[in-house]
Amino acid sequence: MWKGRLAIVALLFVSLLAGLSMLTVGGASDDQLEVYSWWTGPGEEEGLAAMAEAFEAANPGIRFVNAAVSGGAGSNAKAILASRLLANDPPDSYQRHAGLELLDDVRSGKVQDLTDLYEQQGWRKVFPKGLLDNLTIDGKIYAVPVNIHRANLIWYNPRTLRELGLSGPPKTWSDFLAQADTIRGKGKVPLAVGPEWTPSTSWRHQRTLRRARRQRPRPRRRP
Repeated sequence: MWKGRLAIVALLFVSLLAGLSMLTVGGASDDQLEVYSWWTGPGEEEGLAAMAEAFEAANPGIRFVNAAVSGGAGSNAKAILASRLLANDPPDSYQRHAGLELLDDVRSGKVQDLTDLYEQQGWRKVFPKGLLDNLTIDGKIYAVPVNIHRANLIWYNPRTLRELGLSGPPKTWSDFLAQADTIRGKGKVPLAVGPEWTPSTSWRHQRTLRRARRQRPRPRRRP
């Protein structure tokens, strides 16, 4: 029988891998599960639909309610979620970035401790320690990862490289710069950032982090 509320959480840790996870919240309806997220883009929407199909197949009589909110790479959904949480009207599940972003929800009792579930299911043996560390707050685990994707990839077109006389993608940064010069010399743009919200935002976010790290004041040594 299906019991309890679940919440989905998007994780982010140092290796730039992002995971989507589930958390439990108290007091759910017995015949439906409302999943609140911003999974509305290509690939994300299909993934959520597959999750819904698998959930309903494993839990006959329980309806998976897709309450996804589009726009702003999650900013719209977060604003609405904040209002619902303040009004004590949480969805059965909601998407959140892991780590300190989840801290207030944990300490205000919005989610439930899943540590015992991890022990029962043996999940500690199959999830990487670094991932579990990012799911742990005050010594307890509150999320179950259900998705991982990377944010620091560069794609290339093999046919274009062949047409330009390049045997394959670069293997080192020096190779990358050399190929970029070759591509530019033949009248093509060697590197472009996707126009959609998510890739451009991710690019700016990483640049901001690197700039902040360079500008971070260093502790002064005492004479």
